[in-house]
Amino acid sequence: MRVAWFSALPISEAYSDLRSAYFSKHVLPLIKDKVELELFHNSFEPYEDYSCHHYLAAFKRHEEKPFDVFFYQLEDSPLCQFARVHALLKPGVVYFHDFVFTSFGPEPILNSPWKIIQGKFAGVDVAWPKRDQKHYQDGPLAKREGTFAPIALFSNPAQHTQFKDLHLDSLADTSSSYFLPLPVSQDGKLVAPRMGKVRIGFCGSPRIEHRAHKLLSALSQMHEDCELMWMVRDKDRSHAENLVAEFDIGAVSMVTDYGPAVWQDLTQSFDIAVHLAFSVYEQNDPYLGMSLMAGLPCLVTDFGPSQALPDNVVFKIQPGDSEAFQIQRVLEALNARQVAWNSQAARAFAVERYHVAAISHDLVSTFERHESDLRTLSLKWTEFEQSAKAELLREARAVANAESSGIRYKNLNINRLPDDNFVFNQICEPVFKELGWL
Repeated sequence: MRVAWFSALPISEAYSDLRSAYFSKHVLPLIKDKVELELFHNSFEPYEDYSCHHYLAAFKRHEEKPFDVFFYQLEDSPLCQFARVHALLKPGVVYFHDFVFTSFGPEPILNSPWKIIQGKFAGVDVAWPKRDQKHYQDGPLAKREGTFAPIALFSNPAQHTQFKDLHLDSLADTSSSYFLPLPVSQDGKLVAPRMGKVRIGFCGSPRIEHRAHKLLSALSQMHEDCELMWMVRDKDRSHAENLVAEFDIGAVSMVTDYGPAVWQDLTQSFDIAVHLAFSVYEQNDPYLGMSLMAGLPCLVTDFGPSQALPDNVVFKIQPGDSEAFQIQRVLEALNARQVAWNSQAARAFAVERYHVAAISHDLVSTFERHESDLRTLSLKWTEFEQSAKAELLREARAVANAESSGIRYKNLNINRLPDDNFVFNQICEPVFKELGWL
């Protein structure tokens, strides 16, 4: 089975905290012997020993040796916009790390007539969309990308539920969707209980949705001796330092080398992990998964993907007026050993949920299970592309012929070109052939 893998890749520090690059790093080594892979990303840089191309080469590679499955990882980052565009050009398996986006996408798809295209592909008798027609998005949900995803995977269970609740029309006769967690390595050891100052690890921005102000408020009211280790992006450090100063918190160390690999190492350095998030954007994984894998007691916001977690593996904090007080009480109870914490149970849950080999196997199984349907859809889509291409050429010919009829050449002392097809035949046609349109 040939798989075209569209994803950001961990080729530099700029990609270190992208979930799509993280997933590729952990899963590709386990599936490269099970499927024939070609990787496509927005760079000309190689990645290890994989067959790797710039994403603009995908159509040519598909013509030379067709792919059975197109796989896309979609994420709310400018570095991942290329996959968001290509997923609308060659439908396949789409892995959503985000289903709620902070932008409507890059310019090539901003005015996409995707609803008309979906209907026309389904056989609805409608005209091709007019060139000057406006097509607006009605919100941050990736309805366009979801419609063009015959097989949809989600690393965020709450957003998977959102997707299912929408009941979107699909390009496929029957579409399928699945929850596929981000994997977490089992290499780290269980963190053993320590005496002395309790060390609290916090992974999040100083923005309001990550509840740093609530955590710092709680710490400012605690009498116990504790230290906060805060992993924060370098661009947010000044904001974070101002927030710490506002609450007069003393023992705070900041780590600005932000990313999953850094957090995994840090989990061995503290006693309690805090993963608060009150937002429809983003998610806590893989960072929360790493903390659970280390057996750490974890504080999470009882909202979004954290709501579905078992109560015996996390401490859920209700967002609102009493939030800081709840955080304070949980931290004090953990520090005083007033609540029992089963690190083995937390790790067992993490192993079951985030096992790298199991997740890799599930992904390949998804490819295999839907390979035949995707191949059928691809053939139908190719025919649809041909009809769209024919309409484009018809339109181009009509415009070119109109130009031919109206051009005057004063220097040649003629009012018309040799024939009405001159512009199309002599200018457009050679260019279209070079582009592969003819």
